[in-house]
Amino acid sequence: MYLIKNHTGMILGRINLLSIVRGSFNKGELGYRIGEEHQGKGDATSAVKLILDKAVNNHKPHRIEAGTSPYNIGSQIVLIQ
Repeated sequence: MYLIKNHTGMILGRINLLSIVRGSFNKGELGYRIGEEHQGKGDATSAVKLILDKAVNNHKPHRIEAGTSPYNIGSQIVLIQ
């Protein structure tokens, strides 16, 4: 689990890679949360890009899964960018 901070060190949210499964699946699950007052500024998108890069370089998964509520359009946008 990692904290998402801005350039001044203020905590904006958290991001994590969990449920790592090795073997033939070799996958992980991505989770993240941004404080409501910090949403829509690109911080979640930046954090997801960073953790995916870290995951690929350190853990070499075949896939990383993430899901959202069908009503959480902002989170869906983060995942497609």
